[in-house]
Amino acid sequence: MATKTYPLWKPGGPQLRIFLPDFYMKLVRPARAIPPNMAHFKIDMKMSKIDVKNYLTKIYNVPVKEVRTHIKKGMLIRHPAGHKVEEPDQKYAFVTMEKNVEFHFPNLFPDVVRQALEKEEEGFSDALNKMRLDKSQKWHRSGAPTWFSV
Repeated sequence: MATKTYPLWKPGGPQLRIFLPDFYMKLVRPARAIPPNMAHFKIDMKMSKIDVKNYLTKIYNVPVKEVRTHIKKGMLIRHPAGHKVEEPDQKYAFVTMEKNVEFHFPNLFPDVVRQALEKEEEGFSDALNKMRLDKSQKWHRSGAPTWFSV
């Protein structure tokens, strides 16, 4: 899997023995609901099904049962100046694991999202209370715009 070449060892120099994979795999949230023992990855175009399986089993110790790959063609964008630009193609892999393994997409920012929603709800309720208070205090100006005052 690793195709990097290292310089020849010379006396007095350290030997490099770190082998890193040449490919990348990115976990992607699937567009549709998939079974709990499946995962969806965006992978390098040069990867094959065997490379995906070896990557997951050797590095992450995931029991892979089956790998299916799919190439999504890049979109063709027409520029206003008249020329066309094509986005690069992307390759995806659907990895099926053993029946007893369940995979759920991780919730990376649970506290941040919850706090933002609470803050937004609090601001909305404050604005609603202020609007009700203004309406009750200025009942005689019900049809006049807010910028027009006496």
